[in-house]
Amino acid sequence: MNIRIIDIARMAGVSTGTVDRVLHNRGRVSEEKRAKVEKVLKEINYEPNMVARFLASKKSYKFAILAPTYSFGDYWQLVCEGVDKATDELKKFNISTEYFLFNQYDRFSFVNAVNSFKEKEFDGVLIATLFGDYVIKLSKELDAKGMPYIYIDSGISGQKDLSYFGGDSFGTGVIAAKLLLNEVGTAADIIIAHIRFRYKEISVQMKTRENGFMEYLENNNFRGNIHHIEINPDDYTMTLLEVKDIINNSQGLVGGIVLNS
Repeated sequence: MNIRIIDIARMAGVSTGTVDRVLHNRGRVSEEKRAKVEKVLKEINYEPNMVARFLASKKSYKFAILAPTYSFGDYWQLVCEGVDKATDELKKFNISTEYFLFNQYDRFSFVNAVNSFKEKEFDGVLIATLFGDYVIKLSKELDAKGMPYIYIDSGISGQKDLSYFGGDSFGTGVIAAKLLLNEVGTAADIIIAHIRFRYKEISVQMKTRENGFMEYLENNNFRGNIHHIEINPDDYTMTLLEVKDIINNSQGLVGGIVLNS
C-alpha cells in the first residue's frame, strides 16, 4: 500500500503536522501523540521513501575516487566501470563522484593524486590501497577530519576504514600455492615473479598474496628452490633469459606465479 502522511494521521488520530514531526524527528511532540504515531507506523510496517527524503533535503554528496589509470581490458577498468554504474544509479540521491587517477607503479603519482584530492571538499573517499604506507598516512589524516573512507582491492588491518571491498589476498596466495604444488610437487623449482614498480615497492596485494603462498609451502613440506625475479614492464628481454636459465638448470619440474595483474 502507498501510505501517505495524511493516512497515518487519520489512523493515529493526530494532525499531519504531528506525523511529519515524528517522522523527521523535529519540533516538539507530546509523548502521548508520539506513542500513537509510532504504534501506527509499527502496525503498517512503514518504510520512508528514501528518494523523496533525499530530494526534499536538497543535500548533495560528492565522493572522491583514488584509483589507478588503466588501459582497455585491464582489471582496473572493471573496477572503475562499477564505480561509474553506481554513480549513475545514485544520481537521484544527489550523489556524484570525481576521479583522482595515479600510476600504479609510481608512488609519487599517488602522492600527487592525493594532493589534488585534498584541494577540494568531499563527503567521503574510495581508496585503492596499492601503496600501503601512503594509504595509512592518508587514512590517519581522514580520521582526524572525520571523513569516512572505504578501501578497495586489498584491506589494511588496524585502520578505521568504513568498509573494505575486494578479494581475500592471503587466501588467494594459499589457493595458488595449493594448485601449483598439485602440479609440480614439493621438490620443484618455483619462480615468483614481481612486475617491477618504478621505486621498487611491492603493493599491499602482492605482499599479502606472497605471504599466503609462502605459508602454504612451509606448512606442506616444500623442499624445492624458490626463485624471485623481477619483470620490467618496459623491457622483459632479460627476464625471459632469466626464466630460461632457471628452467635449463632445473633437475625437475618448474612452476611459476605472478603476484599481480
